[in-house]
Amino acid sequence: MPDTVFERADLALLLAVAETGSLAKAAQALGVHHATAFRRLADLEHRARARLFERLPHGYRLTRAGERVAAPAREVQRALHELDARVLEEDRAVAGPVRLTTSDGLASAYLAPHLAALAEAYPGLQLELVVENRLSDLAEREVDIAIRPAQRLAGHMVGRKAARMAYALYASKGYVQRHGRLDPRAPEFAGHAVCHYDDSIAYFSTARWLARHAGKARVAARCNHLTAMRELARAGLGIAALPCVLGDTEDSLVRLLGPLPAMETGVWLCTHPGIRKVRRIRTVLDFLHAAIVRDAARLAG
Repeated sequence: MPDTVFERADLALLLAVAETGSLAKAAQALGVHHATAFRRLADLEHRARARLFERLPHGYRLTRAGERVAAPAREVQRALHELDARVLEEDRAVAGPVRLTTSDGLASAYLAPHLAALAEAYPGLQLELVVENRLSDLAEREVDIAIRPAQRLAGHMVGRKAARMAYALYASKGYVQRHGRLDPRAPEFAGHAVCHYDDSIAYFSTARWLARHAGKARVAARCNHLTAMRELARAGLGIAALPCVLGDTEDSLVRLLGPLPAMETGVWLCTHPGIRKVRRIRTVLDFLHAAIVRDAARLAG
């Protein structure tokens, strides 16, 4: 029997590097160290007896050999995910209530299809979604799982980062026609209006960035919900700093600037240490982590 060239982890690495064009970004998306990803890719190319990626100054690009295997690799990975879902669907132990919380931006613009797929794969689960921008207190068991845009974990939460989430500045097409685009010669957004963040979420990376860089802009409104802020921007009230996954879904908005590295956060899946090994909790965490990792490029803007 011939030696196996591709293991399941190899498929994930190959497709992550092909999608992001970067070994470092692929390693981060897969939750492995850069050196580990480098070694795995070198081993894979050795076993394949072919160079799968060109190493360019600006990143990684599939070679002809890599292009020939990338398409079937995607099909195999899709089939494996479907197989996992069907096998695990038979596990009757994955049942009962799971209370999740996430931000309004992720809930409205991103998470719903993944929760639908989760419910289909595990019909015994009873999902409860709490949409809240503040950090719910997991120590008090308000929720079982938090899906949070944050730069780092805090408090008693334990978890792992599944992806990077990018943010940019948006305004309506009508606003741009009336006020023009951002002029780098006009410091601190002079002559522009912004939709700012309410004090209750002033710790957001986007709120801190606006506080530093938009000091001369007129504050047209303050808001504590990102979806409402997007609607204010759509109405032409002013410029809004939004997650790309939220702003890019609205055709009437124009991306003025970004993604901005200083605004970037991670997407974390967190739970309470005392329940992280409960089967239904572990299943939901693993399912959503895999789904978010597959969407890493979209979330990164």
